[in-house]
Amino acid sequence: MEKKEVKKWQDEEALKRYRMIAPLPDPDLDEGKRQQMRGETAEKNGISKRALYRYEKGYRQEGVEGLRPAGRSVRQIIKVLELEGGAQPGVLKPYTMQSGTVSRKSTS
Repeated sequence: MEKKEVKKWQDEEALKRYRMIAPLPDPDLDEGKRQQMRGETAEKNGISKRALYRYEKGYRQEGVEGLRPAGRSVRQIIKVLELEGGAQPGVLKPYTMQSGTVSRKSTS
């Protein structure tokens, strides 16, 4: 994947993540409602609440830049595979690509 494509993908991911967390920092929300919204957002987007916390923290610390995926990440590898035809979009999940997970499954 070329640098330009990687940057475009990272920018798109940052925008997607921002849209997910945008309502969460509202100071008028009580913590119970915020927790409920996190749960609903996580379920709707197929991610964990922990990921949402990471996105919120990244945004608080670095703004939109903190929402961009790292240059070399599991998600980037998956995106490259999808774009180059090595995998169907949506089939590979980050947790199946984590260190050790795939090798344990393949030895069964």
